[in-house]
Amino acid sequence: MAAAIVLAGCSTKTPATIPLDSLDQFECFDTAIWSVDNNELILTEGSTYKPPHASPRAIALFQTQITDSYVIECQAMQTGHDYGHRDLCIFFDWQDPAHFGYVHMATQADQNSHHIQIVNGEARKPATSFRTDGVDWGRDTWHDLRIERNIHSGFTRAYFDDKLVLEATDTPFRGGRIGFGSFDDQGRFRAITLKPM
Repeated sequence: MAAAIVLAGCSTKTPATIPLDSLDQFECFDTAIWSVDNNELILTEGSTYKPPHASPRAIALFQTQITDSYVIECQAMQTGHDYGHRDLCIFFDWQDPAHFGYVHMATQADQNSHHIQIVNGEARKPATSFRTDGVDWGRDTWHDLRIERNIHSGFTRAYFDDKLVLEATDTPFRGGRIGFGSFDDQGRFRAITLKPM
């Protein structure tokens, strides 16, 4: 049986929604752009954070380390302007600002956009083995996001409204912190659910 995951005061052996009570649940790399209101994690534009390597600038991480495979689900709304790289991110296996992975769901796929990316002591590089042409964020629309992360095999799958949109078969890190954000856009997250795989 999978071990319970304890995160932000929520211990789960079955799916459980993590209450969003306070920004204190997160480490934010620029607190000015993040807030928690009405059980939503809200991201505005204008991050002043400068990562050590080319990678996302808007980051909010749960404090707890994840040491077993898991599924994370949430509802997300992208509230930025329309352009090809319009995105939201889910971070996984965070070790430090120079070593982590993230799922980058964007409107259009290109060499940098709409990938599962790895930051490993240098600018982010795609680890993607499968991807679609992008996702349609729409306007004022909540979408269901789901990330399946196997920290033993390195396998990662990402779903957008129940459709598989990104996959990586191997990534270098085996556990770490998880979180939410964007490369340099804005959005909202709610109904965050975490469970063991």
